[in-house]
Amino acid sequence: MPRESPAEERMTAVAQAHTAFRHVRTSTSDERGRWLVGIAEALEEHRSALVAVADEETALGAGRLNGELDRTIHQLHHFRNVIAQEKHLRAIDQPLNIEGARSIGMVCVHLDPTNPEAGFIEARRLLGLEPR
Repeated sequence: MPRESPAEERMTAVAQAHTAFRHVRTSTSDERGRWLVGIAEALEEHRSALVAVADEETALGAGRLNGELDRTIHQLHHFRNVIAQEKHLRAIDQPLNIEGARSIGMVCVHLDPTNPEAGFIEARRLLGLEPR
């Protein structure tokens, strides 16, 4: 919503967000999964228009933007699967979440987007799965 929007319009949007939040909060896993699939399908349906606008705004190129869209669509389907299995409802508090990995707490790994393999290796190294 543009900053220049009238106060009444902004208040209406806030009220709608509160209503939507109450609905989402009480929704079932099946409903949430259908929403994620619906978003993924809408992104796919409007791919060419979205990529054209994004390329105009960012000049990243259709190849990169289509790749980002593919990743997002894939993640939405993955999250739907996680919700369907209700994995998001279980807390994980284990010293070894990955076979052979040690618990390291919260860590931030800065990745070079031009070399994702190096970032993956660094993350595995931090978990104790790669030699130092």
